[in-house]
Amino acid sequence: MITMSDKDITDAIIRIFKKELGAFSDVFPDDLLKDIKKRISPAINDLIESQGFVKKSKYESIYKLAEDLEKRIEKLEKN
Repeated sequence: MITMSDKDITDAIIRIFKKELGAFSDVFPDDLLKDIKKRISPAINDLIESQGFVKKSKYESIYKLAEDLEKRIEKLEKN
């Protein structure tokens, strides 16, 4: 399974943005790019989840919860 962290996805989109702008990307201040990153990150997450995927952090949380529930069920079955 290939996973990317939330930061990796946002960083990849910023790199694409810089590449498409070419030489103009050097003109933009870093604060502007950080602000764009901060603003688009929630939209990216919504888009990813709308396609049936979840963020890595959410997946890991759900996975841990499922493991904990399995352990509780096994314990109850033994009693």
